[in-house]
Amino acid sequence: MKRILVVDDDEAILRLLKKTLAMLGFEADCTTQGQQAIELLQKYRYDLILLDIRMPEVNGVEVAAAAHKNAPSIPILFMSGNPN
Repeated sequence: MKRILVVDDDEAILRLLKKTLAMLGFEADCTTQGQQAIELLQKYRYDLILLDIRMPEVNGVEVAAAAHKNAPSIPILFMSGNPN
């Protein structure tokens, strides 16, 4: 089973993505915090990261940089709810 890390500070988005990904046959680990995402990246191997850009404390760009240090070839799809 493919494993996906979903990182977004909006819990409603996380619930929706986790449910949708599960229906499609993916295992999804979800977190609202960038620092926790970095810790998960050190612990598990992911096939894809769905990543919010704007988050408090540790933002998506910082999480992506940490992800590429550990697994340079991991694909990352950035998301943003910002209309600008």
